[in-house]
Amino acid sequence: DTVVFPGCGGDMQRTPVLLVGADDHSSHVTYRLYKAVRHSCLVGALRRSGLHETKTTSWNLMWGRRIKDEDYLTLNPYQKVNHFPGTWHIGRKDMLIRGIQRLKRKHGGCDIIPPTYLLPYDAPLLAGEMRDGCQPYIVKPPASSCGKGIYITTSFDEIPRTKEAHVVQKYITDPLIVDGYKCDLRLYAAVTSFD
Repeated sequence: DTVVFPGCGGDMQRTPVLLVGADDHSSHVTYRLYKAVRHSCLVGALRRSGLHETKTTSWNLMWGRRIKDEDYLTLNPYQKVNHFPGTWHIGRKDMLIRGIQRLKRKHGGCDIIPPTYLLPYDAPLLAGEMRDGCQPYIVKPPASSCGKGIYITTSFDEIPRTKEAHVVQKYITDPLIVDGYKCDLRLYAAVTSFD
């Protein structure tokens, strides 16, 4: 069977998948979505591929929130989810930064990001760096998306003093510009299994 995802320029890309129902005679392969991920391109791809949405617990594919590690043990052999256990370490900004910092300590180099501070742990170091108040810094919550909670400041006093983690990076004042717009490059990989 295949799942059809829209590609660049409107082309359709067919991705082979094996989906087996709870009952081998079942004619409906089902999926369950959570509101946070109800994107039209995802819903369209699933529907064009012949999958049917369900609200029950008897689904073949669950797309959405990360489930608890112990919940993986309760999955039936025919049920698939879109998250692997422990992969949130690369999806959360604070955990990704910690991984990059470990990599730098172990191997040196690895200057792929601007100077970064994890609050509240690095607060004294950041306060010293921001002392002159000239360089802008960007403040980000660790587990948010779509720009929520992000702001730019030159003053350490404008950064909240909470126990909640924040990622603070030196702001790049001369970023890559494409057609007059600031942009970023995001690479996505479909990981089908871990060994």
